[in-house]
Amino acid sequence: MFLSTILYVGCNSNNNTPLPAPASCSDGIQNQGETGIDCGGPCASCQTCSDGIQNQGETGIDCGGPCPACAAPSFTATLNGSSFISGYTNASLYINPNPGMANNLSITASRPSLVDGIGLVIEFTGSLVPGTYNYSATPTLPVFASGSYSSQTITDCMMESGTLTLTQVNSTAMTVSGTFSFTCRSFSNPSLAHVVTNGVFTNIPYN
Repeated sequence: MFLSTILYVGCNSNNNTPLPAPASCSDGIQNQGETGIDCGGPCASCQTCSDGIQNQGETGIDCGGPCPACAAPSFTATLNGSSFISGYTNASLYINPNPGMANNLSITASRPSLVDGIGLVIEFTGSLVPGTYNYSATPTLPVFASGSYSSQTITDCMMESGTLTLTQVNSTAMTVSGTFSFTCRSFSNPSLAHVVTNGVFTNIPYN
């Protein structure tokens, strides 16, 4: 007794040639209404340089890799009505090893001449995430814990009010971006207030 196996292959009835494989989202061809190869249309959305997601080899959200270069680190503000442009900026992230205790992110910026500087500190629990942090005299976390100004004649000042918003936290590239404003009063001369507005920091590396 002989057993035989017959393999049936779909063929075109006119010339007996194999029928083409049906279109799919993994055939390596832009077809079936896709907007890119195997993406868009009936398939998953295509990755782009404007999708608000760090993907496709980007080094930041929608920048670096196949996209335009990410913006260089910068820190600017208006200090008492005058422009403040940092020449030296440093940021550090401290994660408290004790669960539930405050973590903090601190950013310090000095002018190129090193004659004065601005300091920012936020405190939080859990992970560092985008959001708005407000100053409070009786703080509950998360909080904008400190906005300070120092110069050759003023060592520091006590914060009276302020808001800091983290617009982007890139835990892969370890950079932060955001905006801030605050008012603080001199320790040595309580009648002297320093007003910081229009503060913007972009792609500041932290360690």
